[in-house]
Amino acid sequence: MLSLEGRRWGKFRIGELFEIVQGKCSNASELKRDNPTVPYLGATRRNNAVLDFVDADEKLMQKGNCIAFIKDGEGSMGYSVYKAEDFIATTNIALGYAPFLNRYTGIFITVAADKVRGRYSYNYKRNEERLKNEMIQLPVDEAGNPDWSFMEAFMREREQAMLREYVAEVRGRIEDREALTLEGVRWECFILGEVFDIKQTANGIDKINLVQGEGLYPYITRSSMNNGVNMLVPLQEGYRLNDGNCIAVGLDTQTAFYQPTEFYTGQNIQILRHERMNEYSGKFLLSPLKKTLSIYSWGGNGATLTRLRRSKIFLPVNGEGQPDWAFMEDYMQGQEQAMLRKYLAYLESRLEQ
Repeated sequence: MLSLEGRRWGKFRIGELFEIVQGKCSNASELKRDNPTVPYLGATRRNNAVLDFVDADEKLMQKGNCIAFIKDGEGSMGYSVYKAEDFIATTNIALGYAPFLNRYTGIFITVAADKVRGRYSYNYKRNEERLKNEMIQLPVDEAGNPDWSFMEAFMREREQAMLREYVAEVRGRIEDREALTLEGVRWECFILGEVFDIKQTANGIDKINLVQGEGLYPYITRSSMNNGVNMLVPLQEGYRLNDGNCIAVGLDTQTAFYQPTEFYTGQNIQILRHERMNEYSGKFLLSPLKKTLSIYSWGGNGATLTRLRRSKIFLPVNGEGQPDWAFMEDYMQGQEQAMLRKYLAYLESRLEQ
C-alpha cells in the first residue's frame, strides 16, 4: 500500500488553493421542513457538519464537491469537512471550491487542514482573511506542486481496505432469519404508567456545568438527532449516571430514543424501563411511543411526567392479551437482518474488483 513515509511535503495557503465563498443562511428559523431532503450545514464538527435536513431553497442552495471550513462554534471552530452533495449552509461556514477536488482529495485535505484548529478561540475567530492565510501541508510532486494523484490513490487504497473489513464484519452478522410482518398482529391499548416504570432522570445537568473533554459517556438532551446524544463526556463528579437499557423521553420536544449504555442527561428528560426491555424490543417501542407523544407540543402542553404516565400506547399482544415482548424482539431482529443484507450489497458494490 502507498505510504506517507518518505514523501516530500510542501506548505500552501488555503486562499491560493481554493476559491472561498460564504454560507448564505443567516436565519435558520426561516427554513422550511415540509419536504426535508437538503442537508443544513452549521457550526458543528459532528455528523459531517449537518445540523438538520430542510426543504430546498434556491436562494440559499450551494453546490457540493467543496470543503466546508467551520468559522465559529463551541468546540468546532477550525475544523473542516468535505461535502459531496448540494446543501444549505449557515454564514458561520466558508466554502472552498477548486478543480482538483473530489471525494478522495477532499477527505485528505480536511485531515491536513484540521491541524490548525487549536489556533482559534472566541477571542481569535476564523474570519475570511485568517482562513485564506492558513497554511496547509500537502504531499508534492517533483515540481513542488500538490500531488493530487497521490492523495487520491492513497485515500482510495484506505477506503478499499476499510470496505473489506466492513464486508467481513457484516457477513459474520448475517443469519438465516426471515423478517416478520405486522399483518394479522393483534394490538391493544395500554396505559404507559401501568406497563412501564417511568421516572425522571437521575440528574439533569445543564451543558454549561459539564466537565467536558475526552469521555465515553453519552450526554443525552432533547435533541431529535444522534439518538439524543449531544456529546461524549468523562465521569461527572457529583452526578449520578443513568443505567442503560431504557428509553429516554425529552419533554417539550417529545423525542424518544433507546439508550443501550450508561448516560448523563440534560434537563427535562424522563426515563422508561421494563424488565423485558432489551435492544430489540426497546427499538420496537419507539414507533408506537412517538405516536403517543405526537399529541403533545412545546410549551404548556408538553409531555410532563404525570401526563406521560397517564398516556395510552398501542402494543402487540400475545394470547393472554399482554404485551408480546417476544414478538417485538423477533420483529426487530428480522428488520435488522434485512438492513444488514442491504448494507452488505451496498458495501460489495463499492469494492473494486
